[in-house]
Amino acid sequence: MPSPDAPILALDTGSPTVSLALGDDKKILAVRCIELRQSSERLLRNLEDLLREAGTELADLRGIAVLKGPGSFTGLRVGLGTVLGLHQALGLPAVALPTLQVLATAGKSALGLHDGDGVVAAVDAIRGEWMAQTFVLEGDEPQAVDLPVLKKPEQLAVMGHPVVGFGVDQLEGIPHTSSPESLAPAALVTAAGLKQWDPGTLVDPIYFRAPATTPPKRVPRPQSSTR
Repeated sequence: MPSPDAPILALDTGSPTVSLALGDDKKILAVRCIELRQSSERLLRNLEDLLREAGTELADLRGIAVLKGPGSFTGLRVGLGTVLGLHQALGLPAVALPTLQVLATAGKSALGLHDGDGVVAAVDAIRGEWMAQTFVLEGDEPQAVDLPVLKKPEQLAVMGHPVVGFGVDQLEGIPHTSSPESLAPAALVTAAGLKQWDPGTLVDPIYFRAPATTPPKRVPRPQSSTR
């Protein structure tokens, strides 16, 4: 069994900048960043390089954390599927973390916020909308005060808190924003404070919108054969 002091691996494969980080809440051992469009073909190669740089192996990790969205549909599935495979093959503890919560963690230091302050985490949902959620900062685990909701950029500006998210610094009318370079290091902070790892979260991604297709309301009756 890995040591309690063994490093944690964190992956974010659903954001515009895909990232991997190795370490814990006190020390980052190695970080890799990849463009989203190249992530599916380069993810495992970068994972090997990351472990080699830190001088460790997958079997020695304390656990693996991956972000579960909202984010790129394909990117999320690549990350969640990769971590699920590693969990099943090696028996490592694993967990999927909400992207918006990890964004809030990243915004705490970037925006100079303190415990008790509010922050809005936002992810670009395309079609002129952003998936946004408000958090109150509390240690290394921000607490959600509402549910994720699709909002227009002008609605983000009147939510009354600083906004953190990839690309929010390009929006007009929001006085305090932060756009992180990557999220895997912030995911390490959240994962390091977990009291329990739950691999069941790996099959529960968060998407921007419900699927465009729905199951049929009734099963069609089989047609009788004719001779």
